[in-house]
Formats: sequence, C-alpha cells, structure tokens
Amino acid sequence: MEPPSTLRKVAIVGTGVIGSGWAALFLAKGYHVVAFVRSPASQTKFLKSLEEAYRNFVARGIALDPDGYKAVACVFNLAECVADADYVQESVVEDLALKQLIVQEIDQFAPPNVIIGSSTSFIPLSLLRWRARKHPERVATAHPSLPQWDAFCEVLGSSPAITAWLAKLYGVDSSPDITGLGMDVVAMKREAHGHVMNSLLSSLSMTGVLLVQKGICEAADVDATMVHLGRLMVASGGISGAVV
Repeated sequence: MEPPSTLRKVAIVGTGVIGSGWAALFLAKGYHVVAFVRSPASQTKFLKSLEEAYRNFVARGIALDPDGYKAVACVFNLAECVADADYVQESVVEDLALKQLIVQEIDQFAPPNVIIGSSTSFIPLSLLRWRARKHPERVATAHPSLPQWDAFCEVLGSSPAITAWLAKLYGVDSSPDITGLGMDVVAMKREAHGHVMNSLLSSLSMTGVLLVQKGICEAADVDATMVHLGRLMVASGGISGAVV
C-alpha cells in the first residue's frame, strides 16, 4: 500500500500520558488533531493532561502559540474520530487483547490508505495487527519514550516504504505536505519484543535484579548507578563511548 502523500488531520486514540503527549506534539507542529474520549470525565482528564504536555513544548520552543492546545477536537465515537483522518496514533494501555481490539476497530473505520501507528511498548507488530481484517498491512509500530519530555521514536512498518514514511513523519525533515515532528528516529528492520528501547531497558533491569540477588549491592545502589550511567551516556553520545 501507498501511505498518504499529504497529512493534515491526526486522530488520537488513547488519551493517557502518552496519548496526551502525542496530541500536544502534533498540535505544536500545526496538525489538526481529533481525540477519541470515552466519557465527559475522560475528556476533562485528557484536556488537563494535554495542557500540561503542551506547556512543555512551549517551554522547549517547539510550540509557538501558547494557546495552541485549545484547537484540539474531542469526540465520543471511535468511528467518527478516524473516519476522515490522514493518520492515526494509537496509545491505549499496554494490554494485548485491548490493543488488538482497538486496532481492529480503527482498521474497520479509517480510510484504506491511512497508517495506524501504535505506541505499544513491547508488543511485536505481527501480534499487534493480528485481528485487523481489512488492511492489516497499514498497522505499524511508532513507540516513543515520552513525547512531551523527550524527542525519540522507534518505528516499524509492514514494508520498507511504510517504515521510511514513518521515519519521515517522526523525524526532523519536513516537506510541504508532511511536517516532521523533529524526533530522533530508530527505523527498525524487523520486529522484536520491546523493540529497541525497552529491550535494552529490560536487559539493564534484569542485570540490576541479579546484582541485588547476588548480594553485590542494594537496590538503591543500582538506581544511583543507573542515574550516573545515563548522564555518562548523554555526555558520550551513547553506549559505544560510555565505557570508563
């Protein structure tokens, strides 16, 4: 399939911390954003989180209009949310059955050439799109760290062309028809449980548990070491230069 050549309207499905961050970033970049909310209470909670996330983009110089978050539209019907979207960002809670169901419903109602990018933290793409019946090939991985705080996203589509399209959307380059989100992008070559970021984080976490279980240090020592390791990686530009 060919991804959309023009992107103007983005549908947000899942309005928690990650979804609010995505909505704020797309708004900051000038996109028309519509969010699916399940109730007036969830809408109120989302709008509060959205404003907080958008303030971070203002402080970082990414959002120029301090009131730009007010342009978001909220709807209570999923089909209405995605029916005329150019792109869908899914960010519901990390539950396999729920994500499969939501992706299936989005696939049913979204236009056929619209990519569905999921913020799933761990679920491999093949499992994520398992229940999509109409166009499973348009389901993709688009997993961030935390959009309102950090400019990182790892992407994987069902084809190299879709992966490249996603890398352009989330990356630093822009065109007249698609404004890049300005993130550092990892364009994955194949699926993996936890993708790249959480695969690395899981390895570090398991090593920390082992160090504590073996009596080498306390849990607080692991946390303190990780804080300084993170600073070292930032200063050195990654793992390859962080060995001291």
